[in-house]
Amino acid sequence: MRRRLPFLSIILMLLSLNVYSQSYILIGNDNNITGSPTPYEGYWHDARMQIIYSVSELTDAGLSSGSVITGLGFDIAAVASTQAYTGFTVKMAHTSTTSFGSTAWLTPSFTQVYSASYTVTATGWTMHGFSTNFTWNGTSNIVVEVCFDNTTYTGDDDVYYSTTTDPMVCYAYSDNDSGCSMAAEYTSTSRPNIIFRTAGSSTITTCSAVFFDSGGPSGTYANNENYTVTYTSSSGGCIRAIVENYDVEYDYDYLYIYDGTSTAGTLLDVLNGPSVVANLDDEGTSYYGLSGSLTFHFTSDVSNTYSGWEFTIDCPQNCYPPSCSNTVPANDNCTSSTMICDFNGYCGSTSGTVDHSEIDAANSAIFCGIIDNNTWLSFVASETEATLDVWVTDCPTAGSDGIGAVQLQVYETDCSTGNFTPVSNCWSPAKLVDGQIRATGLTPGNEYMIMVDGWNGAECNYSFAASSGVAAASAGLDQTLCEGQVVTFTASGGTVYSWASDPVDPSLSGQESSGTINVSPSSTTTYSVTVTGLNPECPGTAEAAAIVNAASATFTGLDASYCSDDASVSLLPDPTGGTITGSGI
Repeated sequence: MRRRLPFLSIILMLLSLNVYSQSYILIGNDNNITGSPTPYEGYWHDARMQIIYSVSELTDAGLSSGSVITGLGFDIAAVASTQAYTGFTVKMAHTSTTSFGSTAWLTPSFTQVYSASYTVTATGWTMHGFSTNFTWNGTSNIVVEVCFDNTTYTGDDDVYYSTTTDPMVCYAYSDNDSGCSMAAEYTSTSRPNIIFRTAGSSTITTCSAVFFDSGGPSGTYANNENYTVTYTSSSGGCIRAIVENYDVEYDYDYLYIYDGTSTAGTLLDVLNGPSVVANLDDEGTSYYGLSGSLTFHFTSDVSNTYSGWEFTIDCPQNCYPPSCSNTVPANDNCTSSTMICDFNGYCGSTSGTVDHSEIDAANSAIFCGIIDNNTWLSFVASETEATLDVWVTDCPTAGSDGIGAVQLQVYETDCSTGNFTPVSNCWSPAKLVDGQIRATGLTPGNEYMIMVDGWNGAECNYSFAASSGVAAASAGLDQTLCEGQVVTFTASGGTVYSWASDPVDPSLSGQESSGTINVSPSSTTTYSVTVTGLNPECPGTAEAAAIVNAASATFTGLDASYCSDDASVSLLPDPTGGTITGSGI
């Protein structure tokens, strides 16, 4: 029986700090996985790496001049090492260098912020708390150097990375070397995702962060906590929090989520207990701050602490469900699944029949819940991972337990009984919320199945948007430029491309079959691309516009008339920096 100590509880509550003292900004949120380059190159005795993070990325994520960085971490995708990284050292410096143009180390004035023997024990975020904090100047890029020096090897610890346009990673690995002084060997555009821990604030303005409880990535929260944290979009639009995991003491500790700048906002949910229990998986649930802010309020009681939570914070392009552009019903049978060429604006319903002929309704090894009225969609992957956002707009008919909710998962399968391999998170929240599905390890060009089901037979309406990974024709986003400038468009969704322009743009000549075009139109021009080759069922055409602003330049300093023996005059261009040409008089 659990004892309650009310008077002691009151005293402890008064003594507790009740202030959220840290925040974590995130640079890079793709889910690509690499064992090299990784800061944890355990397959070698020794390794060294330098990584550049740009001033624009730091600013967009919410850092400002004077921000004090107190730690950093990398996101572990798979653990293979079985020994400590001896002398694992982290250094940081300001730099004006934006990428590695050659295979050579940068040599700014580094500050050593961390050094210890470090063991990677689990997937998820590592955290290296600094012995010496690093204060960002607000105007420079940051270069992070990591190195270690072992005498034996085991295996690499894979990390999640995002791809950069130019090489922003320089690294080396070897046996029987000196890890922190070894010569540079390689450069890469595969840059490890990173979190920077900063001195905290109760209000954080960002579009790229990870929200942990007070225990951080690997600790637990404390007893007698009672604090509020608000995340506000740095883009001026909406903001989103995606559940990665949570575990708070059931019936005693509570995390409240509000749309707004305070607890006076609209209550979106109350989290109490674990994110994963029997027949329920809340990981992937998305909370949208349509006001531009999300506020979290947490309270814990006098005893028992748990692992807390992790949310990804971002500012998506779509916070509202897109308008329905495709309503072809999902099919009751996997073998006749409805192929979706473009998920952006696909709308459907879980009003299917009860049919489990291809998949065991209660097989928890395949699905995290119990299947009732499942239907099937399919898509062709264009990348190794795909991200689908799903909005559940309403549930006219609740499930047998009175709950209206949707559950779904992505599979690699030939639709034969028992041959279903999950390739995404299993989203089964048992409540009327929105979510995100992330499929990984995909083979571009292969077909994958999405099973959509109503919780306990609920009939719900839903809509999708695909932010990446699905083979749909795209010409890129519209862009604005000045007359004479060059703009780049990159097509996706296939392997064969055919470009055209309206009006005809001579600068497109010779690039019509390229995936990426570099053009310099003299007037506003629409570029269309026909995409084929990846999904034979979904050839498509997409458009993007180059909006050209006419060049406007003047100069001052010229009088209406001159005599032949007048002194020379200086002409001043507007805008400054231009060049004045002409034969004169």
